[in-house]
Amino acid sequence: MPTPNEIQVLEFYRKELMHEFNLLSHRVSWFITCQSFLIAAFTLCATTPAQKAHTWLSEYIIPFLGVSISCLAMPGIMFAAKMTGTWLDKQRQYFINCKDLDPLKCERDEIPKAKWDTMHWLSHYLPQSLPILFFIIWIIIFTLNKFLSPL
Repeated sequence: MPTPNEIQVLEFYRKELMHEFNLLSHRVSWFITCQSFLIAAFTLCATTPAQKAHTWLSEYIIPFLGVSISCLAMPGIMFAAKMTGTWLDKQRQYFINCKDLDPLKCERDEIPKAKWDTMHWLSHYLPQSLPILFFIIWIIIFTLNKFLSPL
């Protein structure tokens, strides 16, 4: 039977883990929202009949903002993903050290490190890839718009 202190420590680890997952979720949501607004603004500027008046906006400013936001968001998203792994490892180590907590384990808690947990790794694949993906998309948009647009 787990002691109240052991359960409090486990609750602490789970709350920290939940906090890091929420932080990761908020950062990814914020990033996608920013990118969505930039893509909408780019599309409006690039397709309006008065396009010539806004060429500098669609050719330079919006792609630059997209690349900049991707570069600025990437460390925060990567760090939040890394911290979820860190807290998950601490929780799993605590399960190993406190055998009384075995009834509270799930099968994934048997994996000693988060980096060996395929589900954990795959759940972080999309959030960590999004800044890189949008960075590449904005570079392609800038290149196509700048060098392949009709004069």
